[in-house]
Amino acid sequence: MYHNILKRGVTYLLKTLFLNYTRLLNVLIILLCYGYLIFRIGSLPPQVPLWYTLPWGENQLTSPQSLWLIPISLSVFLVLNTLFSTLVLKEKGFLTNLLNWQGVLISLLGIVALWRIIVISIP
Repeated sequence: MYHNILKRGVTYLLKTLFLNYTRLLNVLIILLCYGYLIFRIGSLPPQVPLWYTLPWGENQLTSPQSLWLIPISLSVFLVLNTLFSTLVLKEKGFLTNLLNWQGVLISLLGIVALWRIIVISIP
């Protein structure tokens, strides 16, 4: 009897810690994105490429302040993901884990995109 209670308690604790670690990792990546942009925004030229889906040339260029869209959208995505997993899925199961790891992946892709834009823009 005590073995089952202990087993359920340990399982719940590990699941909770696992979910918190993925969210913490996601927040750290987003904070790193903000920090990198704060550190580099002063050394950027007046126009940087951001809109890669538009035809090549001046249509892709925008002011460096528009780069704030990347970390802000990552933050909004994290909040929506957390609300959805907390309110709808109630912190259970595979879908919550999938949403959390998907958020980490999206944040990694966002910081790589931001890094790439800044690296190719700095003379």
